[in-house]
Amino acid sequence: KPWKFIIELFNKGNYIVLDENNIVKIAKNYSIYKDRNILANREYTFPKSRGIDFLNITQDDFNEIFHNFEGELVRILARNINISGVISEEICLKAGIEKNRLGSDLNQEELVSLYNAFKKLRNQLLFGEINATIVASESGEDISVIPFNLELFKNNEKRTFNSFNEAVDEYFSKIDSTRMITPQDHAINQKIKSQEKILANQREYLEDLKKRKDMYYEHGAFIYANFNAMQKLFT
Repeated sequence: KPWKFIIELFNKGNYIVLDENNIVKIAKNYSIYKDRNILANREYTFPKSRGIDFLNITQDDFNEIFHNFEGELVRILARNINISGVISEEICLKAGIEKNRLGSDLNQEELVSLYNAFKKLRNQLLFGEINATIVASESGEDISVIPFNLELFKNNEKRTFNSFNEAVDEYFSKIDSTRMITPQDHAINQKIKSQEKILANQREYLEDLKKRKDMYYEHGAFIYANFNAMQKLFT
């Protein structure tokens, strides 16, 4: 029976493989949320909708978001329009506004610039030509897969593909298996690290005891060799 491949583009993004019964078999990131969990061998639950539907958002909706929520610009965008952090950064970059600015500090002209940048990206996603790309870091590690070019990654090395599905398949297939361990594996590794730390501390303490033993032995030998002389000092 066919398995399912889920791509979550919000928050930090995620890739999840489900079996025919929607049971999580593999995920890039395992997480526990207030309303759902992504854990190995547990049923996958689709996230509840939050914020404003980015397909229908207007300039007035956009303005209201920044009037009602506090925090950095990039975080307000990601949390309230259901878009990823990467897309939020791209909007800020296109609008020419520092992503770490406080949303409450924006003037109306800046809000209009942000909304226009948002609309261009939205239209590109809905109606533009797909240019599926895998983006690499300076070290050559694949860090993201995107449906079209982003200004944010203009200086990064890239590989293009004929379709977004092909790009996603290539990106996902090369994810290091050590980054896709199950929570049980993670717990075991943490336990091993804890025990290794305890063992290292015990060995260090044992070495200290050996040094003290040698020191006390030398002191004892000195006292024994000079016992008569020392006895006269106290009589």
